[in-house]
Amino acid sequence: MLKSTRALVEAGEPFSDSLAPSNNEEEFPPSFYAPSNFTIHPPKPLPAVGVAVFPLIVELSLIVGLVIYVLRKYISFRRTPYWVTFLALIGYVLAFGLVFLMPLEAAMCTFYYCYPNCNLPFNFVDRNVLSVIWSTIYWIMYVATWAIYPIGQSWVATGEFGFWRKLKASLRDNLIFYIIAGVAGAIVFIIMLFVVKWELSNILNVAVALATCWGVFLLVAFMGVGLVEIPRSCWRKGNLMVQLRLHYFKMACQHEELKKAHEELKRVEKAIKKLDGLIAPLDENRKYMDELVGKCPPDYQLLEEGDGKVTGTYSEIVDLHAELIVALHGWNTANTLYETTLQRALKLDDVVAATEDFKVKDHIKWTYKPPRRFKFEALTKIATYIEWLWWVKIYEYFWRVVSILLAIMSLLLLFCEITMFVAFVEADKRHLAPTISPLTLLVRSVDLSPIAIELITLSVVSYMALCTFSAFFSFRFMSWYRLLPDQQTDSYSILFCAAYLSRLAPAIVLNLLYLINYDHPLYSSVYIEVVGGMRRVPLLGDEFNILFPILMFIISALTIFSVWSKLAECLPFCRQRSFSYDEWDDDQSVEDGKGLLQKERIARRRQLLSDDPSLANELEPPNEVAAIDRRRLRHQTHTQSLAT
Repeated sequence: MLKSTRALVEAGEPFSDSLAPSNNEEEFPPSFYAPSNFTIHPPKPLPAVGVAVFPLIVELSLIVGLVIYVLRKYISFRRTPYWVTFLALIGYVLAFGLVFLMPLEAAMCTFYYCYPNCNLPFNFVDRNVLSVIWSTIYWIMYVATWAIYPIGQSWVATGEFGFWRKLKASLRDNLIFYIIAGVAGAIVFIIMLFVVKWELSNILNVAVALATCWGVFLLVAFMGVGLVEIPRSCWRKGNLMVQLRLHYFKMACQHEELKKAHEELKRVEKAIKKLDGLIAPLDENRKYMDELVGKCPPDYQLLEEGDGKVTGTYSEIVDLHAELIVALHGWNTANTLYETTLQRALKLDDVVAATEDFKVKDHIKWTYKPPRRFKFEALTKIATYIEWLWWVKIYEYFWRVVSILLAIMSLLLLFCEITMFVAFVEADKRHLAPTISPLTLLVRSVDLSPIAIELITLSVVSYMALCTFSAFFSFRFMSWYRLLPDQQTDSYSILFCAAYLSRLAPAIVLNLLYLINYDHPLYSSVYIEVVGGMRRVPLLGDEFNILFPILMFIISALTIFSVWSKLAECLPFCRQRSFSYDEWDDDQSVEDGKGLLQKERIARRRQLLSDDPSLANELEPPNEVAAIDRRRLRHQTHTQSLAT
C-alpha cells in the first residue's frame, strides 16, 4: 500500500515519482513551513477521483436558487436594466459559490492529506476540475470587481445621454482610480524587480497580492466590528422594550431624513421645470430634455413654475440629470427605510402591549392589521396561540440564547485569528506545525470525517461572511448604498454590493484556509495554488495574511467600548444622533417617534376601514396609553415605593 503524503514528509522520506513531479519544482511555491534544504512537492491526485456530478449540480443549483431569491427580494427584474441584473446575478452567484463551495475544498484537502486512511467526500471533485472552478470564479470576480462594476456604477449614475457619451463619462470617472492603482502596482513591482530579481511575468502576482491585501484589510476592519456587534445586537433584540424605543428613535430620525430628501427632490424638479421652459421644441437638446422630464416623479406635472439659475445648455441638462438620479435615490432610500421601520414599530408596539396585558393569554391584539384567519376555526386558534406564545414567552429568551452562542463563536474566531502566528513561528518543521487554535485542532480531530469538516467550515465561513457584511453596511457611508427590501434597491446600489461581495468573498475564504492551517503544503489546497502567486511577494504574501489579522482583536476591543461611535460624533461628516439603550432614559427623539407612530396608526386604520368596512369588528382599538408609557409608569411607581 502506498504511504500517505503525511507519512512520507514526517518520516523525512522523499516523494516517489508517482506522488510528485520530479522536474517541475515551481509547480508549488516554496513555503515558510519547510526548511531551506527541503522541498515539498504537491501530491498528485491519489487517486484521480473524478467528479461526483449529481451532488455538484445540486450544490450549484441551490446556490443559483438562493441568489435569485435574494435578488428578487431586493430588486425588480422588470424595472432594473437587464444588463445590471445580469452583472448582479454573475457577481452574487460567484461570490456565494466561492463561499459555500469552500467546505468542499476543505474536505478534499483533508482527503489528499490523509489518503488512504480516510474516506472520500460524498461530493468529491478532482483536483484538476476544482482548479478550473476556482480559477474561473476568482478571475471573473477579479476582472468584474476592479473593472466592470466600477464602470457600470458610473454608467448608471452619470447624467450623460447616449451610449458613447455614457461610456466616455464612466471611463473618465474611474480614471483617477485606475491611475492610483496602476502607480501602486508599478511601484511594488519595480521594488520587487530589484530586490528579488523578478521577471516581467510576475506582474500578475503583484496584482493578485495587492487585491488580496485590500480584501484582507477590509475583512479585518469589518469583521472585527461584526464579531462584536452581531452578538450584541442579538442580545438587545431580546429586550422588546428597548427594541420599541429604538424603532421610535429611528422613526424620528428617518422622518427628518425623509423630509430633507423630499425637499432636495423638489428643488431639482423646480430647476428641471425652469430648464424645460427655456428649451424650444426645435432645439437640438429638446430630445435630451424630454428624456430627463420622463424620469421625474408624477408630481412633477403639478409644478406650475420652476426655479433655479439655468440658461438651457446641454451641460446643464447633464448636471440636472445626475442630480435627479441622486435625489431620487435619496428619496427612495429614506422612504423605504421609514416604511420598514414603521411596520416593525407597529408590530412591536402591539407585542409589548400583549406582554403588559395579563388578562389575555392566548392571542395578540393587533391594532394595525386584521388577525390571521384560516378556514377552520380550530386552526385559527392554534395559530394565534402559537403566535402569542412565540412573541410573549419565547422570543426574548430565544435571542438571548442565540446571542450567547454567537458570542462564543466570536471569541473562538478572535482567538484563532490572533494565534495563527504560532504556525509562522514553527516554520522550520517538516510536519504540521503545533497550534493552539481551537478551530484548527477541531478540524484535525475530525480529519477522517469529510461531512464533519464540511459542516464545521460551512458554519464558520457563513458566520464570518455575516459579520463582515453586516458591519460593512452599518457604516454611514456604506448605508447609502444598502440593499432595500420590497424590490426598492436601485441599479447603483446592487452593483455596489456586487462589487464588494467580489472583493470580500476571496478574502474571507483565504482567511478561513489560514485559520484552519490548510495553507500548509501538506494539504495542497487547490485554492491556495490558484492565488499562490501572492505568496512570492515579500511582505504581502503569507506574512501579511497571517500577521495582519491580529489587528482584528484591537478593532473588536474598540468596538466593545463603543469607541467608533464616539469618534464619529467628533467628525462633522459622520456626526449623527446616537441612541441610548437604557430602557428608562428620556430622549426627545423617542417621544417624537412615539407621536409619529400614533399618527401613522390612526391613518393606517382609517385607510383599512375605508377599503373594507367589515374590518371594524376585527381590528382592536388603539391603546389609549402607549405600552412604553404604562411600563414606565409602573417602574416609577415601583421605584417610589422602594424609596419610601
